[in-house]
Amino acid sequence: KDSVRQVMVMGSPHFIMNMISSVQMSLFNNQLARFGSNTSISIMGVIMSFNMIWLMPVIGLSQGLQPIVGYNYGAKQFHRVRKALLMAISAATLMCSSFFIFIELFPELVFAMFTSDLQSNMVKEGAEAVLQFSLMLPIVGYVIIAGNYFQFTGRPKVSLTLTLVRQVVFLIPALLLLPRFFGLSGVWYAMPASDAGAFLMTTWFFVRELKNLKK
Repeated sequence: KDSVRQVMVMGSPHFIMNMISSVQMSLFNNQLARFGSNTSISIMGVIMSFNMIWLMPVIGLSQGLQPIVGYNYGAKQFHRVRKALLMAISAATLMCSSFFIFIELFPELVFAMFTSDLQSNMVKEGAEAVLQFSLMLPIVGYVIIAGNYFQFTGRPKVSLTLTLVRQVVFLIPALLLLPRFFGLSGVWYAMPASDAGAFLMTTWFFVRELKNLKK
């Protein structure tokens, strides 16, 4: 029973994050329908599908990091933990930055993967939307890896807190407030606003952890 309870506690951040994602998408669609149109909802579908292309490698990197960090943390080889962690963050940041550059240079190609009509309104509106939505993409890999690190080292409460901060504390208020001032653009800017807030919160925990590992 103790082992099962520990497994459930350790896995709770991902469980809650997936549950919250469903709520997020409902709220996104409602705001897009309110301040935009059916085309805006279709654009969101394309953006979320494209996001999986860069998100899956980052998640895979995070999962590959877990046994390395967990083993060395338990063995008190903290210099190895620190080295592996920084390498993973560097790799995740490089991947996210590469996709960010691609989006900045060729936003229309994001939609070319999903539609053959490159002259449609969805492509024209979507090109601007994906630029706004992905504004903070270079820092997202760091936020994901650093947040999961606390789960890997037996501190699911910290990991869950960082997850809730990004997915609930910052994103939901941004989705509710920004469209009132910026209209449809406010819906697209909600995600980068949330990522920026999560970056600050994650960095506060992460810098303290790096100092402890160094000691």
